[in-house]
Amino acid sequence: MKTSLSTLAVLSSLLSASHGVILLQDNFNAATPNTNDLNVDLARQTGTLAAVPYNLAFGPGHYAHQLQNGNAINQLLVADFGNSTSSLNFNFNGANSAGGLRISFDVDPNPAVYANGDDTIWGALNFGASGADQQVNVNGPQTHFGILFRRSNVLQAFDGNVTLTGVEPTYSSVAGAGMRHVEIFFSDTDGNPFDGVGSTQIDVYGDVNAFATPVYSFNKGAGGYANNFMNIQGLFRAHFDNLTITQIPEPASVTLAGAAGLLLLSRRRRA
Repeated sequence: MKTSLSTLAVLSSLLSASHGVILLQDNFNAATPNTNDLNVDLARQTGTLAAVPYNLAFGPGHYAHQLQNGNAINQLLVADFGNSTSSLNFNFNGANSAGGLRISFDVDPNPAVYANGDDTIWGALNFGASGADQQVNVNGPQTHFGILFRRSNVLQAFDGNVTLTGVEPTYSSVAGAGMRHVEIFFSDTDGNPFDGVGSTQIDVYGDVNAFATPVYSFNKGAGGYANNFMNIQGLFRAHFDNLTITQIPEPASVTLAGAAGLLLLSRRRRA
């Protein structure tokens, strides 16, 4: 594991313990490999929210979503048979997003264990969709924010089916296959990015600049997003791991400033 990832693991613990409440944290450590149940060992860590099941796009018996247990890596495999999505069946909006949200995860868009090694292959996450659209594609026309991460270390972002990125930003320093760590912060001037009021500010951090400043930012004005069903999407065997959804209870501006300070501190210590 690279120093940057271990440092971010410490940072993640600091942020979770002192700057937010973990709403959802995966483990993906299945006792039985090749299961189509994305909810293997998926446990809600704190609070009174109900356990979160997944909706499967292709249903039982079609292993479009499974735990990739080869080499004992225990990472979530998405889209084993092509472009497909899996959705958390819970609306992370309103009271559950008051103060802001932080999404932390690792992604390998096209792992080396597969033969094609195609730099255009991607893994994606989608936010802000309604319950009816919770399995929306990353560039689907429904209301949502979609962001995909390519093996070539660039990202693309979408507001519905509108492409937001012209020159695609670089988000990682990892060349070829390998896990990249990504942090996404959602904030709002009114303190709640998913209440349909004000705007939704989205800031994406990657290790290409040691998480010092966002590698990509977008502001959804005119009310922002009112719902927040999330899904995970992949094109040909994307891997995800260590997905954590944290609610930030303090005012978003203060929290993000504190997070930025921790990131800067970790960078200085590493230097």
